[in-house]
Parts: sequence; structure tokens; C-alpha cells
Amino acid sequence: MAHHRQPDPRPRRVEDAEVQFQLGSLNLQAGNADEAQTAFKDCLKYSSGPHAGALFGLGQVYSSKGLSEIASDFYKQVLELEPSSRPAATAVVEYFLEEDRQGLPRVFDDL
Repeated sequence: MAHHRQPDPRPRRVEDAEVQFQLGSLNLQAGNADEAQTAFKDCLKYSSGPHAGALFGLGQVYSSKGLSEIASDFYKQVLELEPSSRPAATAVVEYFLEEDRQGLPRVFDDL
């Protein structure tokens, strides 16, 4: 009896990277962070080059999980690819403001 291999359900073509990006975006909007994360990672895996949208999406996923430092790293990668990306720049600034805010009480104590 011949053993038939099951087809690999993961996308194989570069065009499928865009499908994965859209799937990640929809899952993120629906609040399904884990599914969005998987789709964005698949998008990057099958994309012909860096995909700023998927990187930004991963930043949003990690931010939603409370992992701001990791999220910020993804936003910085977006800015390297697209320096004029306002959403990524805003996210990085918000991250640094949040980090700095934790030090503000000590600054005011010294006044």
C-alpha cells in the first residue's frame, strides 16, 4: 500500500504572501493575536523581500500582548524600510514616551 503524502497547507508562492498579510490583518482586527502572528510570519517567510506591512503587523501583535520592547523592534524595522511611515514612527515614539514616563517620578523628586 503506497503512502501518500498530505499536501503542505502552507503557501508556496510569493503571491500567497499577500494573502497571509491580509489574513494577519483581519485576525488582528478581530482580536486574534496568535493567528495574526502566524499569518504575518508566514507572509515574511514567503515574501520575495522585506514586507513592511507584515513587520508593522507583528509590532501591533506584540504590542497587544504587552511586549512593547519587541513591538518597538518591529516598528524600527519598518522605519528602516520606509522612513516616512507615520504609523511606525508614532508607535516608536509612543514606546519611548512610555519607557521614559516610568522615570518621570524620580525626575520630579529631584526638583
